[in-house]
Amino acid sequence: MDAVRSRQQVWPGRRKVVAIGAVLGAVLVLVAVARVQLGPAPEPAAGIVVDTRPPLVQGPAQAADDALVDGAAMLAAGDHEGAAELFADALSRDAGNAHAQVGLALAQWEVSPQQAVRRIRDATTIAPDDPWLWLNLGLAQTVGLGPGRGEGAFEQARLLAGAAADHAAYRTADDLRYPDLAPGYPPLVLAPGEVAGSPQRRGLRSLAAAIEADDRPRAARIAGRLDTQGQDLETVVASVMGRYAKERHTVAVGELARLRAEHPGSSLVAFHHALLLLWQGDRSGAVAGLDAAAADGGPRAEVARRLLVATAGAPSAAAG
Repeated sequence: MDAVRSRQQVWPGRRKVVAIGAVLGAVLVLVAVARVQLGPAPEPAAGIVVDTRPPLVQGPAQAADDALVDGAAMLAAGDHEGAAELFADALSRDAGNAHAQVGLALAQWEVSPQQAVRRIRDATTIAPDDPWLWLNLGLAQTVGLGPGRGEGAFEQARLLAGAAADHAAYRTADDLRYPDLAPGYPPLVLAPGEVAGSPQRRGLRSLAAAIEADDRPRAARIAGRLDTQGQDLETVVASVMGRYAKERHTVAVGELARLRAEHPGSSLVAFHHALLLLWQGDRSGAVAGLDAAAADGGPRAEVARRLLVATAGAPSAAAG
C-alpha cells in the first residue's frame, strides 16, 4: 500500500481542509489583551504527517534530552537503524525512560507494528500521567490497528494535558482526534479598545488572555461563568469563542449564525462566524462574513482582506 493511500485511510476527510489549514496557519491572528498581533499557528500539531509509520511526537520536556532529540531527528530522516541504536543506548542507561521505549518501538516498527503498539502501551504504564506518551499510543494504534482505534488514547492525552495545563499536548490531541477541522483553534480578534475600559469588562479581558494563551480549558471555564445577558456584542462573541470545542464545533457555528441574524450589521459577529466556517473547511460560506469585515474598515478589516486573498484558491469542504 503506498503512502498516499495509507494517509487517506488513516485520516479520512483530511484532504478537505488541509489547504484551509495551511492558509490559516500562515495568517492566524492571536489576540493580546492590549493589542492585536499577527503570528503563526501554534505548533506542533499542524506539522504532523501520518504515513505508513506513525511519527514520534514529543513535548517540551523531551527537548532537553539529547538522545531523544537526536533519535527523533533520525526517525524523521528515515534512519531507523541509527535511531534504534540511540534509543537502545538511552534505555541501557535508564530502563525506565518511557520516551526512549516509544522511540525504539517506532524505530523497529516494520518488524511488527502490533508488537510496537504493545510496547508503546507498556510505556504508558511507566509514566501514566504523561500526555505525550498517550499521544504516541494513539498514533500507533491508528496506523497499526486501524482508523478510530486511537480515539481512547487521544482522549486520555487530552484529559491529562488539561489537568497539567500542557496546552501543546491538549491541542495536539484535539487536532489528531478531529483531522477534518483546521489545526489549532479559531482566535478571538478584538482591538485594544474593545477589551479595555470598565471593571465590568474584567471577565472579557481574562477570557481574551486565556484564548491568546491557548489555554482552552481555562477559556471554557471563564466563558461559562460570563453573564452575557444584556452585555455588549464583544462579550457575547468572546463567550462563544471561549466555549468553542472541536467535538461540538457546530454548536458555536450555530450560535454565531443566530447572532448574525439578530445583528446583520455587525462586522464583529460576521467576522468570527466566518472564522468558525473556515475552521470547518467551508471557504465559500465564510466569504460573505469576511467581505463584511473587510468593507467596514474596522479593526478586523485588514485581517479579513488577507484571509480573503489567502483562501481564494483553497478548496471548500462544503463543496465536497
